Amino acid sequence: KDIKKLGVVPNKKKILLFPNIPKEHLRHFIRGFLDGDGWITTRIRNNKHGEICVGFSNGSRNFMDGLINVLRSELKIDNFNLRCREKLTTKEEISKTYQLEFYANNAGKILSFLYGDLSEEDLSLSRKYR
Repeated sequence: KDIKKLGVVPNKKKILLFPNIPKEHLRHFIRGFLDGDGWITTRIRNNKHGEICVGFSNGSRNFMDGLINVLRSELKIDNFNLRCREKLTTKEEISKTYQLEFYANNAGKILSFLYGDLSEEDLSLSRKYR
């Protein structure tokens, strides 16, 4: 019942809304989301320079719109490229997944927000950050 009060519902994959997280816990929630449904990678651009990429993926457009709003207000990021990926399932149904990717300065802002000044008690996947 407590979890339902926080907005977690059965079969939430496509209808999940971004929860109302207190500001002091927001970066920890987003870091947990990144650990579960996101990625941090590096790539070499055409100019031979390395670039960091941070990405998030989710089946709910509403959840991703909420994430965009939070990143816009908290980190002053204003350039978003929300993509919809479609694939055919084994049951011949179309499954949609929404993805956000950030590069260079915006990726750095996100990583600083999520991983800056972590304490010993703060949870994170060190392998993902490494």
